[in-house]
Amino acid sequence: MSAPGNMAARFCRITAGLLGCVLVYCLIGSRVLAAGKLDDYTLKNKKRGWYFTGMPILNLTSDNGLGYGAGVYFYQNGRDEDPGFDETPYFTQLYGQFFQTTNGWTQHMLQWDQFRLGGTSLRVRACVMYEKKINANYFGIGSRTTRRNLEDGNFAVHDSRQHYYRRFLKDDYRNFARGEWWHFVNYKYDNYGYVQPKGYFNLYGTFTDDAPVLKNFEYLAGFQAGHTRISRWDLRGYRVNGRRFVELNPTRINRERPRGYRGGWTNFIRLGLAFSTIDFEPDPRKGVRIEYCMETSHRFFGSDYVYYRNTFGFRWYQTYYKGLMHVIRFAYTTSARNMPFFEMDRFAFFWNREAGLGGPRTLRGYRVDRFVGKTMTLANFELRYHVVDFDVPLLGRFGIKLVAFVEAGNVYDEPGDPFAHPRWDDYRYCYGGGVVVPWNQSTILHAYVGFSREDYSFSFDFEHGIR
Repeated sequence: MSAPGNMAARFCRITAGLLGCVLVYCLIGSRVLAAGKLDDYTLKNKKRGWYFTGMPILNLTSDNGLGYGAGVYFYQNGRDEDPGFDETPYFTQLYGQFFQTTNGWTQHMLQWDQFRLGGTSLRVRACVMYEKKINANYFGIGSRTTRRNLEDGNFAVHDSRQHYYRRFLKDDYRNFARGEWWHFVNYKYDNYGYVQPKGYFNLYGTFTDDAPVLKNFEYLAGFQAGHTRISRWDLRGYRVNGRRFVELNPTRINRERPRGYRGGWTNFIRLGLAFSTIDFEPDPRKGVRIEYCMETSHRFFGSDYVYYRNTFGFRWYQTYYKGLMHVIRFAYTTSARNMPFFEMDRFAFFWNREAGLGGPRTLRGYRVDRFVGKTMTLANFELRYHVVDFDVPLLGRFGIKLVAFVEAGNVYDEPGDPFAHPRWDDYRYCYGGGVVVPWNQSTILHAYVGFSREDYSFSFDFEHGIR
């Protein structure tokens, strides 16, 4: 086994090398890539001044069930003569949300997004959020999750979730109808609960607005604080089809007891660097984005854990003809020290911290957090076809886009394994499609369904899957 010092040194060398490749690509690529101006079509249809897009939220996913609530966006787009009007999707976005689902997920938030703060090039994104989930997923941690198929509490392996559900979780309605209650004693084996209030403040900026190369670079400095309280289903009651049962056998999280299974504070700073030529952030049509983000947590910040994480991302948007375009995303994330399991399931991108692998933002043919580890890789390829735009009185302008995608990802135990020991046979793949509806350009609605050899997943929600 490698000494901790050698592992840390190797981790730093890999990080420095990847960051160097990103910077070289940026410097070379910037000579041929266009700046991030809005195209003529977007600029012509962009709304002026203040407006809002408030609506009831109706959300449906495989993991969370039917979601309901309300969300309101307030926008200030400014006027044609305002500096930056032809570059930003909006100047101010205020968002408030009340939301809960039938499968026990609650998420309430207030969010502020401000371009060109005080007339400068700075951008602020801040949020306070209360989140509660009584059926969060835990399928284990590490490369073993992709090396083997679904493994139950008896160490038996199942090729499909349907088989796993019927043979282990005991979805056996014939025996259930005869009153054989023990057929549901493992029903919550892969679930646990958490309550998590948190908030963040991120400051973004550019180095200059004029220099041909530097104006495409962005930097990030931010801080997030949150507390997580974990609860387990062991020896607790629940209901299935109106009847009450008890989780008599140990759940997976109680058997494995991963780091962080008792919860605690996770407070960390975020530092990032990005190179972007994307034309319209909520719904891009062309451009590339290359980014690096580091997160580090210390007891000095009031955290119960000491860890750091590096995340690299690449996205490429290209429109061809008649609204046909492709989107490509590659991502790599790795962590070190004593990161808790409930933070390990993140790709900490520059703008969004996406849960994965699995779910509507990473691998859309698997459940959320199906594959989690210290080091994760991700590849997405998506085709979008813009079918039509139309106006609805009082509501504004809508569009319809058809989407098809193919995605892959893998989990590793060490930061260098994706390059030295990639284990191509262990990559997990999925495919699918759906419909995307842009509303007044900046509010995006999606409906996806994804399929894999193990499972299928669906999502009706806000924003693109690749964002």
